[in-house]
Amino acid sequence: MIKALGRSVAREDPEQLAAMLRLSGVLADAVQAAVVGQREDHTWESIADALGVTRQAVIMRFGDAARDSKGPRARR
Repeated sequence: MIKALGRSVAREDPEQLAAMLRLSGVLADAVQAAVVGQREDHTWESIADALGVTRQAVIMRFGDAARDSKGPRARR
């Protein structure tokens, strides 16, 4: 679906490209919210496994947001 949007926007007005770029920010915010929510019941290691990255990579990318919303528990 996203690839098709990219192909479609490639043939459209440049303003559509700007709208598509704004969507990337919305998606990034949604992923961050999902990771923070996952921390309610899952460890950093299980989230990292699901994303196919290291535990350290997930903590570096999302750790501050999780700590801000959940307190000290987010460190495990």
